[in-house]
Amino acid sequence: MEFPVGGTGVDITVPTVADAVREPVENVALTLLDGDGNSTGPEVRGTVRDAP
Repeated sequence: MEFPVGGTGVDITVPTVADAVREPVENVALTLLDGDGNSTGPEVRGTVRDAP
């Protein structure tokens, strides 16, 4: 994924699968890396929950 030069944000979709299996809360983490593989800032974390 690439970000536009001068951009201040981008939407990222985390795909999920809707099924009948009740699962525990799951987590997702995003770390942005530059072209050399170095982190460009803090890791962003979120929670994924099944819809009711």
